[in-house]
Amino acid sequence: MVPDFPIHIVDMARLQDETVFQTDLRTMVALFQKRNDKEAFKDYCDQCDEAYKLAGDGAMTLGELVESKELTKYCDMAMVKKESGKETVEVCRAITELIEDGRAEGRAEGRAEGRQEGREEGREEGREEERKSTLREKARADAAEEESMRLKILLDKAGIAY
Repeated sequence: MVPDFPIHIVDMARLQDETVFQTDLRTMVALFQKRNDKEAFKDYCDQCDEAYKLAGDGAMTLGELVESKELTKYCDMAMVKKESGKETVEVCRAITELIEDGRAEGRAEGRAEGRQEGREEGREEGREEERKSTLREKARADAAEEESMRLKILLDKAGIAY
């Protein structure tokens, strides 16, 4: 026989007032609703102390709800604090650190790409400089050849043997 318990289903995306909850669910609903608006999400984190401390399971659930593998992974190995016998994860700090990690990775990739582009540009500039140098050398050689021809003509006109 299966126990007959009432089940309450909450559509977090459509819930009008998350303040009806008195637990971490309030914070999870608020963060979930703001998941697509980074400014609103950040503002909520800045204004709400509870956003910084969710129960470990709540933080993991939030990571799954917003489909953030990074947040879920972070919560999995997070800086877990013991507060009154309860594990908590500093969610907003976790998100901030994830953002910082992403920026650091982006900078590293940007530097690597910049170095590669710099090498390629340097090679191209070197090739261009070599082409210009070759043209200058050819122009000098042509000028020297032309001067030599003029000198021969003058020597021939003057009847001087060379």
